[in-house]
Amino acid sequence: MTNFEKADIEPLDFIIAKCLETNWPVTAEPLIKKGFIKLTDNQGYGTLITDFEVRKRFVRYLYILDSYGVCECNFNEDSESARANNKTEHFQKQGGFKKEYKELRKNKRPLTTYQIIYLPIFIAFGLIGAYKTFFPAVSKSEHETLKSDFQTLKTQYDSIVKLKKKPTLEKLNDTL
Repeated sequence: MTNFEKADIEPLDFIIAKCLETNWPVTAEPLIKKGFIKLTDNQGYGTLITDFEVRKRFVRYLYILDSYGVCECNFNEDSESARANNKTEHFQKQGGFKKEYKELRKNKRPLTTYQIIYLPIFIAFGLIGAYKTFFPAVSKSEHETLKSDFQTLKTQYDSIVKLKKKPTLEKLNDTL
């Protein structure tokens, strides 16, 4: 289904009502006359909106109507239009796009079940990592002390190992 916004509800319901009222294909003209597709700015001056932009907006409405299957839509390059089909009247009586928008908002969940389960785990591990980074278990002075102690122990060990190593006496092979 093609997504639609709250601002699209009135034009879409208007197209459905116009289809049922006239039994003729509805084009972009009634939407322009009603003010759903504006060709003027707030002061009433004409804007530079092109026929292409009007067509693009109207075709978007047609795609929404077609995806819900409530109108028979014609997408020819020279004449886009919508015409009522057998589902149009039923859809309008059920509340139209106003009701559909409320249903979409009600069913929309910001997070999936898996995200709800795993999000606290990721946050907890992230906080633990940040805590360990900014508050290490060993302070710098303790680290320096441990480092110097390790160096002294290492030198003592190396000296003991050297003392324990005895030079090996090898017999020369005099059998020549």
